Parts: sequence; C-alpha cells; structure tokens
Amino acid sequence: EHDHAHRAATTRAPSPVREIVKNSVAAGLSCIQTRRAIEHQYQGGVSRSQLCSLLNYHRSLAVPDIHFVDDFRSWCHQHSALAVGPTAIHEPFVAKFYINSCNDIFVFITTRKLISTAPLSGMLQVDATFKLNWNELPVLVFGSSDGNRRFFPYGIAVIGTDEAASSYITLFQTVKECVFNVTGLQYNVQYLMADGGKGITTAQQFELPNCRRLMCWSHAIRKIRQHRKMIPVEKWRGIERDISTLQLSFNDNIFQKGSSLLLTKWKSDPELFMFANYFEQTWLLDLKFWYEGAAIGYPLTNNGLESLNNRIKQQYTLRNKLPLPKFISTMDTMLREWSRKTAEDEFQTYPKISVEIEKQAWKWLKDLNKNSIFHWHSYSYIVPSTSNKDYSSSLWLQEYATFPWKKFEDFSKWFYAGRLVTLPMMCSCKTNLKTYVCKHAVGISIHFGLYIISDPNKLESLGKRRGRPKKAGPALFR
Repeated sequence: EHDHAHRAATTRAPSPVREIVKNSVAAGLSCIQTRRAIEHQYQGGVSRSQLCSLLNYHRSLAVPDIHFVDDFRSWCHQHSALAVGPTAIHEPFVAKFYINSCNDIFVFITTRKLISTAPLSGMLQVDATFKLNWNELPVLVFGSSDGNRRFFPYGIAVIGTDEAASSYITLFQTVKECVFNVTGLQYNVQYLMADGGKGITTAQQFELPNCRRLMCWSHAIRKIRQHRKMIPVEKWRGIERDISTLQLSFNDNIFQKGSSLLLTKWKSDPELFMFANYFEQTWLLDLKFWYEGAAIGYPLTNNGLESLNNRIKQQYTLRNKLPLPKFISTMDTMLREWSRKTAEDEFQTYPKISVEIEKQAWKWLKDLNKNSIFHWHSYSYIVPSTSNKDYSSSLWLQEYATFPWKKFEDFSKWFYAGRLVTLPMMCSCKTNLKTYVCKHAVGISIHFGLYIISDPNKLESLGKRRGRPKKAGPALFR
C-alpha cells in the first residue's frame, strides 16, 4: 500500500547526483567539470556548497589516513610487500623505509616495472625537488635516459634531510638491493649524473667508488656565467666560446690537453688570471667530468630529469604544497602512470635513425670525396670536416696521435677540421656527441654496406630543385 515512488523530503543530494559525483571523482574531474556532468545527466539542481562537500568526501576516501608519524609508518608497512598478479608490475610498493621522526625519514617507493628498467643502462641520474608538501620533505627523483634521450624514472624517495650525504647513501644502497630483489640481476652503476651537490659527491665516493661522478653541463655553464664579472665584458664572448669547444672533447686525453692550453692562454692575460684560478679549482679539479667524452653514449645534462620535476609540479601537484595524505595519494597515482607509460614505450638501448638523418647522410656521402676517407684501425675512420681547407685526413690523424699544439687556437682549429668516426654509430662531431647519431656515422655505414636505408624512395626529394615550382603551362601545350 506504500507509495515507493514517492521520495521523502530531505536535504540530502539525490542518489543520481551522488552517483555522478562518485564517477567524476574516479575519473579525476574538477568541480566545474562535475557540475557540467550533473547538468547534462540530471534534470534537477544542486547547490554549490552541497556539490563541494560531496566532492571533498569522495576524494577523501582515496586519501590515506595519515596524521601522525605512526600513521605514516603503518602505511609503509602495509605497502612494503610485492604485489602478485598480471597487473602487479604497475602496483607501487615501499622497497625500504625508516621513519624515526618528522626530520628523520626515508621512504623509497617504486613499481616492479619501473625498477626493472635500471639494468638496461649504466647511468644513474639523481636530483631533488622541493615544495611538494606541507611538511617541506624533499623528494628524490632518479632514473636514466635511453638511446633516444628520453628519461625513464625508476621511482621516488621521500627524505627528511636537506640533501644530506646519508640520504643519498641509503638511496644508492636501496636501488641496488631493489633491482636485485625484483630482477635477480646485479646493478652496476658506471656513471652518476647530478648537479654539484657535495652530499651527492660524498655518497658516491662512499657507496659507488668505481663509477664516474658526472657534472651536469647545464648547471656548470650557468655557474660559470655567474662569475663573468671577474673579467672584462668585451672578453666574455671569446671565453665562453673556448669553454664550449673544450666541452666537446671526445676523450679524456683531448680534454686534458685542451684544458692545459686554455689555462696557459688565460693566465698569460693579467685580466683573466683570477678567473683562470677559479675555473681550474672548480671545473678541472673538483668537478671535472662535464665534457662529452666523459661518458660516450650518455647525456651530459640532467635536463630530462629536470623536465620531469617540472611536470610533477605542473600536472600532479598543480604548483601547490599538498598535505601529506594527499601527497602520498598523488605520488601513488603518478607512479602508476609512469609505470604504464614505460610498458607502452619501452626503454631503447640504441638510438633511432630518422629519415631526416638518412637524407642528410645520403647527401653528405654523395658530396664527399671518397679518397679523403682514411682508415685508421679496426672500425675507425677519419673524414674531413665540410669547412676544412687546411687539414687532410692523414695530417689530422697525425696531430691526434702526437698532440703538437702549443696554443689553444691551434688545438681549436685542428678540433673542427676533421671527424673521427668509429662504426657503427660513434663520431666526434657535436651532433653525435649530443644525440648519439649523425650524418657522418650513418654515411660511412652506408658507404661500407653496414647500413641499409629503410625507404630509398624518400630520398628522391634530394634531386628536386629548391624554390617555388614552375607555373603550369597553357592547356594542350607541349
């Protein structure tokens, strides 16, 4: 006898509205987007305060209940076990943690997919980012770049100290342990890329003594530019040009010889003497591995990691400092997305050769005098530079073997006069040192039949005349 279709008067939001809000929160929609969804799917209205309360409630259900140190420790215990199942490779877990106080924290979070990428590269890139949470806890982001210069994160670590050496020592230990536990492989770090933080250097010397501590070239040149007031303004352009030439040194011996000649040149000028002493102490003794030859086939900048830090603040925290429960929930979502993206676009150990590089190599090879290709040994060849007028390939190789230069200008002239190409894909030119592939290496590989062009038809455009095509002639005209 009761009329079940009749709704009793209540101030509670109707159930269709609550269901729409619940779906909107699951989809990550904003308040405005949720309101528009209600307008399209529900005939009645709902007040702004009621909508905001519903959104805050449903969003709070996905946020861990962390208000004290003990709560954070309990959450880490609950998520410290490796998940099992077909989708478990994307499930974040806490590989290692200790929480002694608000200022003594280390929480290492990753996924099986992210950390299993580590053995594919011999480089480890590390950087800290700040202003992500109310507690001012720094976050360490680490990973490596592949052959196409794309950065792949391995995970994150929340620490309580401001980049102290102890935090980085724990990080390096945990990365090696976690890689072995997940993959069963030993993780050997050959190169460590970071900024000039002394805590990182101390941790590397203690935990990774056999790896080479690289210095980010972007950070280095910015620091050097901050000291340009030590020299006259009119001389700075030449100073920076010489430093950029030295940065392109393709092995240790070339860098040592070039830096020695450069210091001799600067110290002979009284106006550059103080700058020369600063440059020698900071960039030739303390942090000297900022040149390209320090790690052939690896990036000499931390730009990929710095870009990821910027995306964390733009896309995940929205430039806000989050309360710790919301921050942990956001990091969980972020790691899942990183893990799935890594599975979709796998880590590449070899650089991709684009059609544009093939075109450049084909044109360069067609214009090259084949008699100028000088075979040195094994798979190494010397080819002259396009702008070279004074050096033959044999003379360039002779000076490379004897280092006869007395002035830095002679060294610079020789440096840009030729190219040392080692097959399959190494070259001493700037493009190859930065991107791991160039027209010289591809062209020599084509010349000796070691590389087959993917689509020869795409190279036909090289034969077309440059400029605007000819106007159409009159009809029936031959």
